[in-house]
Amino acid sequence: MGKQIRRELKLIPAQAVIVEHVQYVYACRNCETNAVSVPIIQVPVDKPVIPACFASPEAVAHIMTQKFVSGLPLYRQEQEWNRLGIELSRQTMSNWLIRCATDWLEPRYEQLHKSLCAQHYLHADETVLQVLHEPGKPAQSKSYMWLYRTSGNSDMPIVLFDYQPDRMPNAPPNSCKDLAGICIPTAMPAATACRKP
Repeated sequence: MGKQIRRELKLIPAQAVIVEHVQYVYACRNCETNAVSVPIIQVPVDKPVIPACFASPEAVAHIMTQKFVSGLPLYRQEQEWNRLGIELSRQTMSNWLIRCATDWLEPRYEQLHKSLCAQHYLHADETVLQVLHEPGKPAQSKSYMWLYRTSGNSDMPIVLFDYQPDRMPNAPPNSCKDLAGICIPTAMPAATACRKP
């Protein structure tokens, strides 16, 4: 006769598991008795995201997403990990974020920045923000987050953010110094458009 379909949303809770990576080492037993040297062979294994650390790429990506996309502070993430049965301190998570940003994200950022500066046209915009406990600045002072974007007809769309502790006079800051073309900041006079001399 037919069928009826009813759909419902199910949530499968996250699980924290420890994965052991075993690296086998082989030696030629015949060579031990008959040869001067014994070749030792190690089966290659995937390298860890942080050397000598138990952080997995998935765990670090989850922590980054929770913190920077969902706005969940590390102290609350620490509580979530504890509920999953894993003792993971906010200091450890902070160290992971810093190390992964330095080792993995900064080189990618620099590559994107180089490609961005090779474009003929860029668009830029700034957002005012306050940064607490910034050395040499009162908490009420203004800082700036610049956003740079390739033009709409670029073959490779790129959007990059650049933090600046203050507003540079007349032009967008550091990200424009290596620019091959023209950068047009929005909401600023056209005279402030920067171009390579």
